[in-house]
Amino acid sequence: MIEVIISGGQTGADRAALDFALEQGFTIQGYCPQGRRADDGPLDKKYPLQETESSAYQKRTGLNVELADATVIFNGFLFNGLPEYSPGTETTIRFANKHGKPFIVLQGFPDVAKDAADLKRWLEKYTPQKLNVAGNGEEKCPGMYSHVLAVLRQVIK
Repeated sequence: MIEVIISGGQTGADRAALDFALEQGFTIQGYCPQGRRADDGPLDKKYPLQETESSAYQKRTGLNVELADATVIFNGFLFNGLPEYSPGTETTIRFANKHGKPFIVLQGFPDVAKDAADLKRWLEKYTPQKLNVAGNGEEKCPGMYSHVLAVLRQVIK
């Protein structure tokens, strides 16, 4: 049973996870870059994330993966119809492998039902208490915020 939502505060997937956690009353943990750096300016203080000593996204990505029991990554990039990972997704996968943490890359965007079904099955298998939510930012993948929010609302109670 999920008790804690972890995310890094970026627009899109990260922000949707934080807003979902606030809306549903989940505990929020996690790290954001120094200066509360995000694509749309400094992250609002309503999100109780700890700043890292670096403004680089990689530092907070590693810390959030390490803090979590498991990580879900929402990926909306395709190239010639095949999934293509952003540098952030590749970094998240690398840290999950390094720390031996389970992860899933959801490829259903914009199909909410597909990602919800895949996430539900995966959560039943791994049953994390602390779930890190990562994925594409809104600027590079418009609609990701709404997609992730809809998936989380369907799957996590």
